[in-house]
Amino acid sequence: MHRMSGRSIMRVVVAQSQAGRKAGGAATPLLRRRMIATDTERLCAHFVGGCWRAPCATQALMLADAAGRPLGQVVTAGRDDLLRARDSMAPADDAARLRLMRAVDAGLPALRAAWHRQNAPAPDLGALISGLASPAAPAPGVICQPLPLRELGHALGAGLRGGLIWCPPPSQALFAVALMQLAQGVDLPPGAMNLLHAATPQTRRLIRALGLAVLASGVDARAEDALGDVPARHPPPREFGV
Repeated sequence: MHRMSGRSIMRVVVAQSQAGRKAGGAATPLLRRRMIATDTERLCAHFVGGCWRAPCATQALMLADAAGRPLGQVVTAGRDDLLRARDSMAPADDAARLRLMRAVDAGLPALRAAWHRQNAPAPDLGALISGLASPAAPAPGVICQPLPLRELGHALGAGLRGGLIWCPPPSQALFAVALMQLAQGVDLPPGAMNLLHAATPQTRRLIRALGLAVLASGVDARAEDALGDVPARHPPPREFGV
């Protein structure tokens, strides 16, 4: 079976998007920002340096909803993906945090729909806004463990003030993509907020090996270490085309 790399997939997606525009499709602001067409396609990308990019790695992790129905796949970040995101990290001012908070507030219906599509029912996402509303000192680093939504909001606010890499758990992949679409529309500095799929034991080992700071926001080191031993309900990663 033919093995297709992440870059090959992204080239096909971008070409299809451009063809649609030439056929009379409207060029929306998101397309002008190099967005790609659907949530399923965005799942195959990482958001780094202010735009959606083809991953360097090729291991695909299949996603399913609460009933076990397939939703698509994410490409799990490798060493080169983490290094690229680390090199793109850039700080944002506190006004950027407030812009993101307002965008999340306005975008709650889309966030609820994304969460519900993968994990029903959706929790109270107002807690995410409460966390973002709390002023935080700049804290560059990585979020790579599941957090309560209020703590996640606080960690996102602190992280983007110093430059952030967010590796959400696979069960929050669609929600994370929806949130990054909102973040892309509030003029954050490129690299202030980067999204890499996904928080897996392999990802956490790479983060530790590279010496990247982990933003725990209330989760201590022992809890984080324990998370690496919890089996996921998703199949193990596989190579594209296998």
